[in-house]
Amino acid sequence: MPAGNTSLHSNKTGLCLSGGGLRGIAHLGVIKALEEHGLAPAMISGTSAGAIVGAFYAAGYSPEEMLEIAGETNFFALINFRGGGWFSTDIFMQLFERYLPDNRFEALIKPLHVAATDFGNGTTHYFNSGQLHTALMASASLPLIFPPMNIDGAHYMDGGILNNLPIEPIENSCDLLIGCHVNSAGKLHKRMPGRAQILSRSFHLLMSSVVYMKAHRCHLFFDPPELIRFSMFDRSSARKLYDYGYEYASRKLDGGKQ
Repeated sequence: MPAGNTSLHSNKTGLCLSGGGLRGIAHLGVIKALEEHGLAPAMISGTSAGAIVGAFYAAGYSPEEMLEIAGETNFFALINFRGGGWFSTDIFMQLFERYLPDNRFEALIKPLHVAATDFGNGTTHYFNSGQLHTALMASASLPLIFPPMNIDGAHYMDGGILNNLPIEPIENSCDLLIGCHVNSAGKLHKRMPGRAQILSRSFHLLMSSVVYMKAHRCHLFFDPPELIRFSMFDRSSARKLYDYGYEYASRKLDGGKQ
């Protein structure tokens, strides 16, 4: 936590949300707990699933409304497979068009910054104006699963590749910076997983190393450890993820043991 006497009753709270597939639903529970403690975010930065949650929240949806959408749709799910080895982005674009019909950052109620990886340049790019839907899809395009998103001639992929806690766009604009990481490296409590799980865990261990190097720059940092028990893609766990994120954040905000 940064030095100083920053009040937890700030009127200028910034929230940074990590990626994490379906585990991003835990962000909703954390946001609910923040609201109940008078810490509703005034600005948001996020990547991948965190960018999607951030966009819906910045558009005015409540945590409960977002949870309902996640339960009724294929929100965060990998479906609609097509030829050529990629999963189609169509389902995401249809969801954005339905629930975020005004396809502009400028139409959002709260400022939003979306991180994506510029694959050609090997840098993180932050979107905060112009078309919203393509920026969200660029931020959530997981390598080898979704095709890169071409925007103005540049190819973008999941922002978490380089920066899974993109605090930079809001770090100097808020007086209370809160980070929420839903891909805790955690500790495996079972035998060595299969090949797909090994690949997934290797990817997240790499991403987490960058996250933890920056966590101390947040005044509050949420890193729910038991999220490792939940699959990134199992939609049946949505309510459990929401409840766990809410309970974890509530305990931490109340000063309880994590």
